[in-house]
Amino acid sequence: MKIRKATKKDISKMARLMIKEFSKPPYNDRWTERGASTSIRLDLTIGIGYLADEKSRIIGFILIREDILDKVYLFIENLIVDSDYQRKGIGARLLEFVEKKYSKKGKLIISLTANRKSSAYNFYKKLGFRENKMNINMSKTIK
Repeated sequence: MKIRKATKKDISKMARLMIKEFSKPPYNDRWTERGASTSIRLDLTIGIGYLADEKSRIIGFILIREDILDKVYLFIENLIVDSDYQRKGIGARLLEFVEKKYSKKGKLIISLTANRKSSAYNFYKKLGFRENKMNINMSKTIK
């Protein structure tokens, strides 16, 4: 497996992986390929993405946004690993890659939003992420 920067050519494959993984519980999202592609394209416009690539197959990716103020702030927009490859260290390797790359710029703070009912929540906790008690993620659904 190698990690490389995502390009516009990768968007459709990334979108299909996003649809596959986010259609499952606890998310149960109903992304279309067009919608997922648009979301990823936007994330790549305002941020950057890195892929876990195995034999020209995208098995995972991370999309991040960077702000440099007094510290380097990274926000993980998405970290998705193909369920056929989960629990093999791919997500951890993507995070480690990003941590090493961006910590060279100064003190690094990485933040993200995770669903408490997802396996991702425990994955992030295992890697040292802690809940931020000062900021609360809120949402509102309008029908």
